[in-house]
Amino acid sequence: MRYFSLVFLLFLFSFSSFAQTHPYAAIDAHADSIREDNFSKLDQLTARLIEPARNDTERVRELFCWIAKNIKYDHEGLHKRSWQPYDLNTDLAAATFAWKKGICGGFSVLLKYMLDAAGIENALVTGHGKGESFLNEDRRSNHVWNSVRLGGQWQLLDVTWATTQWTKQDVSDLFFLPPPARFALSHYPDSLQWLLYDNPLPYELYQALPEIGYAYYTLGFGPEPPRMERDSGQVTFRLAIPKSVTLGVILRNVDTFEETILPTIQLEREGDLSVLRVPLPAEGHFDVELTAISDKTPYRKYFAVLTAPYPSLRP
Repeated sequence: MRYFSLVFLLFLFSFSSFAQTHPYAAIDAHADSIREDNFSKLDQLTARLIEPARNDTERVRELFCWIAKNIKYDHEGLHKRSWQPYDLNTDLAAATFAWKKGICGGFSVLLKYMLDAAGIENALVTGHGKGESFLNEDRRSNHVWNSVRLGGQWQLLDVTWATTQWTKQDVSDLFFLPPPARFALSHYPDSLQWLLYDNPLPYELYQALPEIGYAYYTLGFGPEPPRMERDSGQVTFRLAIPKSVTLGVILRNVDTFEETILPTIQLEREGDLSVLRVPLPAEGHFDVELTAISDKTPYRKYFAVLTAPYPSLRP
């Protein structure tokens, strides 16, 4: 039986115009200029960060940006379960701050601590995120993020996934106060009230959605995720492909790690969408990677921006 997953890989492109056009450029620059190593002074740090902010949205952005730029994601600690003894409390916030690294719980609790100090109404949200462990087929909670109340309306944010280490560029805006329906493509809360939109998808349909990354939108593939269909012997993708992007396809055997580059790619047009049909081997469990090179990309490095779990695509 064939099993497979989809991974979109896109070369990183320059964000050189960010400082000139980004609405939070001044706020981010201020947050980036402040350093503090003493957790006992975290209230003072919070006050220094939010001092130039003109409203609560800018205050939230200052704190969000500071954490994303100063706390690293602890991949080693995640896999060694180093953070398992901690509950979602001040001890976890203090450890994350002291070591300048952590996992989602630490990022989110630290942000909550600073939001509380800034007097901004907020909440921790637990649930399922399509991150490093999203291939799990069970519904166990594996992620933590935040919600803030701004102008009387609750909004969502995930400072863990905004951290600059993922792109080596500026803070990712994809997870800063996004439209709730878009956020729900990768985040499913334990309490459905934190989806923040009407008629939410059932969890089973959420599992079948791909994981959407930052570059998917910035390179012009968005705003909708691709449509995926499983036929006999092939998988079909329908998506909007930017004119500046050239695609390639790699089949990777998950068991042997052997990779096969498909020599040709044939695209069909259906209205505004392109249709890509990828033939699958008769036996085995495969990842299907779509690689993309943008004409605007000066770097020889690529990043995963969209991943669909193979369990959801089984025949």
